[in-house]
Amino acid sequence: MRGRWGQAVLLLGVLLAACVQSPTLTPLEGLGGAGPTFITPPQPTPDPRQEGRLAGRRICIDPGHDAVYNPGASARDEAGRVVFNEHDLTFGVAVRLRALLETEGAQVCLTRNDEGSLQTEPYDINGNGTVTRPEDIVERIQPRIDYMNAFGAELMVSIHFNGSADHRLKGTEVYFSDVPEQGPENLRLAQALLDALVDALTRAGYPPVNRGLRSDRYKTEYLAYTPYYGFDRSCADCTRLLILGNNPMLAQPGRWRAGALVEVLFLSNPDDVAFLRRPAALDVIAAGLFQGILNYYGATSSPTPEPTPQPQVYAGPVEVGRGDPARPEVALTFDCGAGAGPTPRILEALRAAGVRATFFVTGQWAWHNPELLRQMATEHQIANHSWSHRDFTKLSEAEIAWELQSTEEVIYTLTGRTTKPFWRAPFGARNDRVLAAAARAGWPVHVFWTVERTPSGWVSGDSGDWRPILAQEVVGNVLRAAGLGGGVITVSHCGSDLTAATLPEILAGLGRLGLRPVTVGELLR
Repeated sequence: MRGRWGQAVLLLGVLLAACVQSPTLTPLEGLGGAGPTFITPPQPTPDPRQEGRLAGRRICIDPGHDAVYNPGASARDEAGRVVFNEHDLTFGVAVRLRALLETEGAQVCLTRNDEGSLQTEPYDINGNGTVTRPEDIVERIQPRIDYMNAFGAELMVSIHFNGSADHRLKGTEVYFSDVPEQGPENLRLAQALLDALVDALTRAGYPPVNRGLRSDRYKTEYLAYTPYYGFDRSCADCTRLLILGNNPMLAQPGRWRAGALVEVLFLSNPDDVAFLRRPAALDVIAAGLFQGILNYYGATSSPTPEPTPQPQVYAGPVEVGRGDPARPEVALTFDCGAGAGPTPRILEALRAAGVRATFFVTGQWAWHNPELLRQMATEHQIANHSWSHRDFTKLSEAEIAWELQSTEEVIYTLTGRTTKPFWRAPFGARNDRVLAAAARAGWPVHVFWTVERTPSGWVSGDSGDWRPILAQEVVGNVLRAAGLGGGVITVSHCGSDLTAATLPEILAGLGRLGLRPVTVGELLR
């Protein structure tokens, strides 16, 4: 929050001008002395069956800023167009973080509603009849604190993005209140959040500048407002960040056990903004904050699945379409890029037969089906199938790398599993240039499916389940390919009802042929 000139101004982002212009705000009528129009936070009934590492914890997330009273910082491109608004980014992270916390049994509140507006409207405290002047900053923060207090929060995390006139400033920092009573817990939470967020960003390929922990007592511009709340400029604690609940100008302080404010990255720094442009950036950030909260509570991480056996280290681009014919194994692979409706039945059929397979997943499919992906990753191998299923032969090397890296980010964030080194080109479209570009991006092994010429004609491991054919034709295509012997790689599709319906018969047929289904990693070990 350094570099902000009051709570009712917009920070300009990339290519920030030297002067800061105030937004136009319309004074609200009818607020003088009336007190808040208060929306009571939901009070969930404790469920004794509730499970999870955070079961019973009451946690509030404060997505900093809002579109009406204080939009916050903005990132702009070279033409001056807004790329990101801070209030949109903070809300996006908060919604994702809430979902992660709730999966672990936490009861979660957000200080902004599902439309992104404040849960509780500001109300006049200082008696000047409005809530939009610079001195009314307390009146715009107090309702957030009221809402979290009413929820009974034991933990609060306020999410922000930084901005500065100095475009060189970049990185991550966390603020905490070093007050005597609450200070040690605030410090412990702040450190846990900082460490986990920096780790998450680093794992996503963007190690940030770690700007460390900072005291919340630095907002000297607040001293100009102290007379409106019965204090004078000698009030040192009046410079504390209001949202952390320990500024004496507040009508009611925060009553949580621990709180911290996270400044994730700088919207005024081109490098930080470039990371935020990545499709999975907000998921990476939310996952980092989630892990920080788990670490604060001493919750252990989820068990790490058994590592998938990996092939030899390849020095350059390699394409494989078949494993060792001498080994009685077959690799069943499934491309996930379109529908997901039949996928649970596919997973159930594999589970019932005790079979592990390899799923080539697009980033967009993973984004839209996070629970299915997590279930998949606990039992099977996940490989890369691009972000948006575009023809790689028509893309530049930079675009190819972006497609693969963006998919890796979202899959790693959701599952903790990497897709490297295996990938499959959308439509199977590839050439030497594409294979080399993928290898340089970190995916040296392109996995096709078996295609071989026999005396009776060409045989392909493509099940054909994407075409309008009969179920028995799908079975026949897979078993005909498997009849070539060991090492065959087949391909089917997660969105195919034909595959979901015929997979048990296919698995039985493989057993009759004496072939054991394995993952690609196991086939190439």
